[in-house]
Amino acid sequence: APLVRADLSVMARDAAARRALELAGAQPAESSWAGSALGQTLYLSGRPAEARPRLQDVVTQAPASAQPYAMVTALAVLSLIAADQDDPDAAALARRAAATANAEGVSFEPLSGIVYLALGRALARQGELAEAEAQLELALALFDVDAMAVHRGLALLALASVRHGRGDRPGAGTLVDQARQLIHRCTHPGLLPALLEQAEEGLG
Repeated sequence: APLVRADLSVMARDAAARRALELAGAQPAESSWAGSALGQTLYLSGRPAEARPRLQDVVTQAPASAQPYAMVTALAVLSLIAADQDDPDAAALARRAAATANAEGVSFEPLSGIVYLALGRALARQGELAEAEAQLELALALFDVDAMAVHRGLALLALASVRHGRGDRPGAGTLVDQARQLIHRCTHPGLLPALLEQAEEGLG
């Protein structure tokens, strides 16, 4: 099944990103892309403490124009990590990621879906649920490709939380069911099972 193949991304991307980082050596553009990919994979694997320094290196060392996806991804994942820790910097990081994606002309590519996931999460934590819902719906649309299955699971659960917060309990339950089905078809879903458990408890 396509989602099973896509799900291998959490483990396969880790190995691929580490290998790319070795091959990149001192070449800034290649190194920034590999570092961003590895940081994202570490986050998706549930290892944010390891991910953060990799991503911060990308943000501080390479210009966005050299590897726009690397910069956008690094900023967005740093925002997700911040949101997980109730860090008020989450929104600023997400908005910077969105501004960078727009400036570099990559706003509506599947790889940029993580920008809207991060922005939606940050807005939800600020109580701006209507705007958060719109951003997360955009993330879901961009993640509608096989290779982004784990990202799609994150977006489904984030959107479920927002809809629950807006009083749409049936809608939230439908999204949690979709996330559960996706996770059950995954071999290595990374941090998704823990988030699913939280979502199920939230629905009570």
